[in-house]
Amino acid sequence: MLIGKKALRDGFKFVSVSRFGCLRSPFIEKSTVENKAALDAALLDHLEIDEAVILGASAGGHLALQFAYYYPDLSRALALLSAVSMFICEDIPLSTKIINTIQKSDFSDWLVLKIFRTQFSDMVGILQDLYEKLSPGDK
Repeated sequence: MLIGKKALRDGFKFVSVSRFGCLRSPFIEKSTVENKAALDAALLDHLEIDEAVILGASAGGHLALQFAYYYPDLSRALALLSAVSMFICEDIPLSTKIINTIQKSDFSDWLVLKIFRTQFSDMVGILQDLYEKLSPGDK
């Protein structure tokens, strides 16, 4: 999500948290949605943030929904971006298992995206001619 500079100047803070096990975030003994919501609420309390706009992207969608459910007083708004709202299948497809395994390591995630950038860009709808026009920082 893009947050305009004006919004940040007007007293907004940007806080980004990962799911358990992603981007070097550890798994804890009980890596549940309820525990994740409680930890995120404790983080907001520690940062002295009274309410937040909750953004759930991709597999973080169900966590964002549950946070807003468990902590409505802390949730000013909820936005979902290409979000999974729940996991309903008992048998996780092999492709999902592969992606989940890749994303458990920053290095493997970076390497796969580096090697398969074109295929990944095509899959998510980024046109190659547009990609080539981006600055190195935007890429």
